[in-house]
Amino acid sequence: MPKTMFAGFHGKASSRLYVTSDRIVLVRDIDDWRELSEQLTPLGLPNAAAREAELRKMKRMGVRQFCEIFPDNLRIASVKRYQKTLSMLDLHLVGSDGRRYGVMMWKTDGKDEAAITLLETRFHH
Repeated sequence: MPKTMFAGFHGKASSRLYVTSDRIVLVRDIDDWRELSEQLTPLGLPNAAAREAELRKMKRMGVRQFCEIFPDNLRIASVKRYQKTLSMLDLHLVGSDGRRYGVMMWKTDGKDEAAITLLETRFHH
């Protein structure tokens, strides 16, 4: 199963997406409730409590989460674009080492065709 780097958030998320000539960087504030909501089951409660303490400590120190993608090392195997109520880009990528990656990016504040096009053009076809 693929590993999720950043789980999607319903509603407003405090994140910033930076697109440069060399990389794409997503930076967002830690939201402990959203990070822990999936683990709040009877069997996952001890792990969730330990993770909550760790997340709160990181938030007090001003830590943010980030993900860096270097698109020059990736080529697009397939792409899907959605432009109904929000803008979403679903990419299946192949690295220069042959590894496969799946990346989904979406804007929660409405349609933005220009941003989705910019993100897609950063990768090689």
